[in-house]
Amino acid sequence: DELPASSARPGRSIYDRTVLTKVMAEEHDPWPLRCLHGHNREVDPNQARRHLEPLPPRRPAWMTATPPRLLLALAAGSLILFIKKPISFEVEDVEDRTHHASARTPLPSLRAISGTSDRTCLRSMHVSLRPAAGDRRNVDKCEGYLIRDDIILTTRPCSRHRFSFDFVTADGSEEQAEATPHPELNHAAHQSMDDRIGFLSAHVPHHYQFLSQPVRRARAFLSSVGTNSPSEVECDETTGKPLIHHIEVGGQRVHLGHLRSVLPGDVLWDQDLKTAVEFSNRSDKLRWYARPTTRSNETETMKRFFEKYSGPYGSINIVEARKTFELKSAAIAEAEDPKGHRRNCYKYYFDYWHEKPFSGMTYFDWLDYSDQGRSKYIHKKPRAKCSEKFMAEAKVHFFSDEEKKDVAIRIEPSGEKLVARFESSGHLLRPTANCEPYLYIFDLQRNLYVADEYFNDGKYGKIKHTALSSGRPVLAAGSIFVGDNGSIQAINFNSGHYRSSIPAAAFMHRWMENQGLNTTAVRWMGYHKWKSTDCNKLKWRKVDIEGFDGKLLNESCNEVTTKITWPVVENSDHCLTGNWINRIDRHHQSRF
Repeated sequence: DELPASSARPGRSIYDRTVLTKVMAEEHDPWPLRCLHGHNREVDPNQARRHLEPLPPRRPAWMTATPPRLLLALAAGSLILFIKKPISFEVEDVEDRTHHASARTPLPSLRAISGTSDRTCLRSMHVSLRPAAGDRRNVDKCEGYLIRDDIILTTRPCSRHRFSFDFVTADGSEEQAEATPHPELNHAAHQSMDDRIGFLSAHVPHHYQFLSQPVRRARAFLSSVGTNSPSEVECDETTGKPLIHHIEVGGQRVHLGHLRSVLPGDVLWDQDLKTAVEFSNRSDKLRWYARPTTRSNETETMKRFFEKYSGPYGSINIVEARKTFELKSAAIAEAEDPKGHRRNCYKYYFDYWHEKPFSGMTYFDWLDYSDQGRSKYIHKKPRAKCSEKFMAEAKVHFFSDEEKKDVAIRIEPSGEKLVARFESSGHLLRPTANCEPYLYIFDLQRNLYVADEYFNDGKYGKIKHTALSSGRPVLAAGSIFVGDNGSIQAINFNSGHYRSSIPAAAFMHRWMENQGLNTTAVRWMGYHKWKSTDCNKLKWRKVDIEGFDGKLLNESCNEVTTKITWPVVENSDHCLTGNWINRIDRHHQSRF
C-alpha cells in the first residue's frame, strides 16, 4: 500500500511504496509500525490508519502459490505484448493532456445576457459557437463576444477549435459563418501576460468597402480597468452601449486592459463610450459603433483620393471633369459606392452631410446607417426623385477584369474600311441600331472596350462609361457608330462622366496611325469649339504614357482638327446628320 504524499522523500516517486511488518490486531495495541526501506521508522498508528486501507484476510499458502509452468506462461505472454507495442520516448505535454477536458467547458458564462431584460445592446455582439464536424467529439459548445465583425473574444480552450455561428448581416438577415483560431492575436495575447483568454477569426464579409478600404464594424466596448461588476458584460447605464468588463475563466476574472497593445486600433474601449457614434440596420436587429470623425478629416481624406482617380498628363478622369469639391466628391462616391455604384443624388446629400453640427460620421455610414441620413430620404428630399428606392434602383454595373474580356475589341482594315471585332470571339460588331451607338473607353494600356447602353440590360442595367473603366482615368471616351459588316462609321468623344477634350481625339488618332490604320476611313466627330490653335497651347512634352510621343501627338491633334471635316452636313445615315450632331453638342455643353 502507499503512504501519503507528504511522506515522500526527495529523489523518490510521489509515494513511497512500503511493506508493513505488522498490523495492529487491536485498536488499543500501541505497537509501532515499521517500514522496510533499508531503515526502520516508527509511525503513529492513528496516522497510519487514516491513510491505509484494511489489508485483505490472509489466505492459505496453497491459494497464493503460483505454479512454475504458470509463471513461465505469464512471462512469455508479457514479452509478446511488450514486443508488439511500439515504444515511445516522447514526453507527454501536460497542456495536451488537459486540453480537451478544459475545452469542453462553455465559457464565457454570459450571465449578464441571461439575466438582463433589455438585451438590445447585447444581442449584436454575443455569439454561440457550434463545433465544426471534426471537433464535436473534443469540444462542447463555446460562447464568445464579437468585439469586431471579424474578431471573437473567448477563452483559450475555445480559441483552439473551429466553429460555425449565426452572423447578422447589415440588411438584418442571418447567415452561417465560420470561426477559426486567430493565430496572430492568440500569440500576442499569450505574450501579453495572460493565456486564459483567446481569439477566433470570424470569416465574414466586410461591412462594405469605401475608398478601396475594407470597413469593419465594432460591436462592443472593452473595459481598460478592472471593475467589481458581477457581470462579464452589461449595457452601460449612461450610454446604453455594450461594455465587456472581464472574462470569467474557471471562476476567476480575467481583466482586459492588457489587450490594448494587442488588438487593432479601431477596437473600442470604455473611454469611447460617450463619444462613439451609433449605427443600426433598417430592422434594428444589429447595432455597431465607431469613433467619430471630423468634417475637416473627411475633406482631407477625400482630397487624397482625388489623386487615385486622377491620371497622367493628357488623360481624362472623373475628378477633373468637375469643377466643385462637392461634384468631385460625388463622382468619387459613385465609383466607390459600397451599395453598387448608385449614380444619382450624391451632390445633394453631400450638402446635408456637411451640415453643422457635423454628425461625426463618414459619408456612407451617415447616408445608409444613421437616423440622420435616413430621415433625409423621407422628410427632406432635395428632389422628388432622390428617394431611397430611386437611388437603390439607379445603379451602374462596374465590369470586372474578367467581364471586360468579353467586350474588348480590335480594329482592323477591310479594304478601304475599318472594321471592329470582339477580341474574345472574333465576331464583328453588329450595326448600330436606333441611333444608339456603342459606348467605348480607350484606357491607359491602349485597350478598347465597347458596349451599347443597354448591353445585357437584364443583367447589368444601363451602361455608362464608368462601367467599362471602373471610374479610372482613360485616354478617350465616347461613342462608336458601326455600319454593316462591323464597319466603323464614326467616332465621337461625348462622355458626361469624362468630358473629353482635344487630347482624347489626338490619342485615338495617333494610336490608329501607329497601327497603320486608315484614319480617313472614319468620321471624327468633335465639338465646334475645338480649334487647331488649341493644340499648340498644350504641353505635349509632359505626356509620359507608354506607346505615345508628345511630338507625334501634337501632329495628330493638328491633323484631326484641320484636315478632317467634321460631319455637320446632311448624310444618308440619319444618325450622322448635322442636326443630330448639333443636338449631341448642345446636350454635352448643357450638362457642364
